[in-house]
Amino acid sequence: MPDKCVHCGSEYIGLTCPTCSDREERQKIARAQLKTQQALLETQREVLDAARAQRELLEEQAEAEAERAEEMQRSIEKQAAEQRRSHRETVADSWKLQAQSMADRAWQLLDALPLR
Repeated sequence: MPDKCVHCGSEYIGLTCPTCSDREERQKIARAQLKTQQALLETQREVLDAARAQRELLEEQAEAEAERAEEMQRSIEKQAAEQRRSHRETVADSWKLQAQSMADRAWQLLDALPLR
């Protein structure tokens, strides 16, 4: 004579209700899958956090590199301006020296002329 399950009301023959056993087995599998999915989700979150941290680090490095490049550009422009100024002064000084040399030579030639 079949027994009646006190949990689900199914009739069965044997020691345990196959309906409840199947349901418990499916619940165990579902719990295991849920744990696996939660672990996977946590791993994905960790990977995402690591990727965000890496991106932030790369952005900071890119900013620092851009600032160094800008500073280097300003330094190069400053050096170029100084070289242009120095060149102008050198050219001006050479004209002054040339004019002074010509004036000195003119005085030498005047001094060398015999007085009448």
